[in-house]
Amino acid sequence: MIDGQSAARARLALMVLAVSVVFALVARGIAESLTVFLLPLEDEFQVSRAAVTAIFSASIIASGLGGPWTGLMSDRLGPRTIYVGGLGLLAAACFLASEASAVWQLVVVLGLGFGLSSASLGMAGQTPMIRRWFPERTGTAIGVIGSATGLGILVFAPLAEFLIQVYGWRGTYQVFAVLVGVLTVIALALPWRRLEAGLSGEEHVRRESDPASLAEVIGDPILWGIFAAYLLTAVGSLMVQPQLAAYFVDVGYTPLAAATWIGIGGIAGCAGMIVFGWLGDRLGVPTAVALSYVLTISGILALAAMTWTSAAWLMPVYALTFAASFGSRGPLVMSMASRRWRGGVLGRVTGILLAAIGVGGGLGASLGGLLQDIAGYDAVFAAAAAALALGALAWWIVLRGLLPSRPVFGTRSADPADAE
Repeated sequence: MIDGQSAARARLALMVLAVSVVFALVARGIAESLTVFLLPLEDEFQVSRAAVTAIFSASIIASGLGGPWTGLMSDRLGPRTIYVGGLGLLAAACFLASEASAVWQLVVVLGLGFGLSSASLGMAGQTPMIRRWFPERTGTAIGVIGSATGLGILVFAPLAEFLIQVYGWRGTYQVFAVLVGVLTVIALALPWRRLEAGLSGEEHVRRESDPASLAEVIGDPILWGIFAAYLLTAVGSLMVQPQLAAYFVDVGYTPLAAATWIGIGGIAGCAGMIVFGWLGDRLGVPTAVALSYVLTISGILALAAMTWTSAAWLMPVYALTFAASFGSRGPLVMSMASRRWRGGVLGRVTGILLAAIGVGGGLGASLGGLLQDIAGYDAVFAAAAAALALGALAWWIVLRGLLPSRPVFGTRSADPADAE
């Protein structure tokens, strides 16, 4: 009987992980495919690069600022409401975008729709439930879910480019709306009562949901050190990421080849999140984070070199450096957060940290588009590398303990390993 119960719980745990991966893959894949729409939108509306990247900026800002709200709603209402609501928003955003007659309408519709759906279907909404099912392997599970972003890029970037060539960008968003609508119906049919219960059942969930004082957590300098590092890293990374498809076309690749390489970069990012999560467990978080910054900045140098030479080997270097490390710090951060800030406050803490990505990413995407219009790609890459270097410095301060250490929140344990 015990073996049968264990097997049933293992199957439910795998279902939770699979559902989380699929939802994150679709939400992030469609949102990240915006880079493929950049040139078609510029051509149709005859606007600057900064005007189009404002769509990406609005999406990232909405995702980040929606993180704390999503975390709070996840703590209080459970994942069913968050997941189904996020899918509904995504479907509506895709359909409304296909009817847009001006870029500002896309900024509003895609910015809010993609941003809030990404927050709902991303780590802010998913971390509390994942911790219930994988209390001892939270970092690994979050790494697997985080890798869905890379896999989503692999699937949706080439798919979007193909559909744009066949149906145009409006028809492509209509196809995406239908796809997400079908997924929403499937989500409604899932056994949410069992999925929400967690590994140890309802009693465990009620016991763990007693939160630490949010005011106490907000007073923890480690939280704001991580916030600063996250924000600066997002500024640097998102200066570059939204413009990659257009950049590859500008340096001589066809639109389909550019989308394909972005998809390959998605594979590298998918593997990178899992590998860096594993490295964090094996070598320690400081070593894994340091390596991730080295690779990201090296990738930016490889991208910059494409403006000086057409060497074919630079594309694989981009995939193995910038793409492979893009987002790699996310699983490390969420694993640390799930150990340091436990209980019902975890969703809100996760949301606060993801707000740093929203603010920093939105600023970075807008600044990157503006710099490209004014001074060209070299200025974009230089500014991105500088922001990443500052982000690495902030991480070093946090991980080396230069900020005052505090106890683990939401639990009576004061294990130093948990507090790291």
